[in-house]
Amino acid sequence: MNGLTALRSYGKPGCCPAKGVRIFNDCFYVVRFQNVETDSNPYYVGLAEGEYTELLPGFDARAARDRQLNHCNGITKWDGPVWRVEGFRVKKLSYAASLSELQPLLAALEQERLETVSRFRSWIAELEAEPASPHREKLLAIYRARLAYAEKWSPSAVKVQ
Repeated sequence: MNGLTALRSYGKPGCCPAKGVRIFNDCFYVVRFQNVETDSNPYYVGLAEGEYTELLPGFDARAARDRQLNHCNGITKWDGPVWRVEGFRVKKLSYAASLSELQPLLAALEQERLETVSRFRSWIAELEAEPASPHREKLLAIYRARLAYAEKWSPSAVKVQ
């Protein structure tokens, strides 16, 4: 355990070495985070060894830096190209700094879409086997609408910067 991990774990959980970095909303930043570990206790989240990075817009980078339980290790301004990828089920935005980072994101979204389509088809088949009721018809209409959306949606990326 290094000094920063010990300080965050036992002293100041909001400690961040990047507190003095000035962050602008219209810029992108590479944010380094310390790995997080969890336990069988659902309320335990601890700091693990190692780091990972994320490319974030200014607003999200500031939120990561100022978070109360902090595991942000550093923030660097990014001046290169940025592609925005919108999630399928949850409208979570992901950002990629290069085409090599972009391809796995798009492949994962396509896999998630295919799993969602198969899940909705199985739910619709189960509902059609049940006896007719107003609740069943309402659920069928919702599932069919979501299935139609999932079938026509395709993963794409938009170059932002």
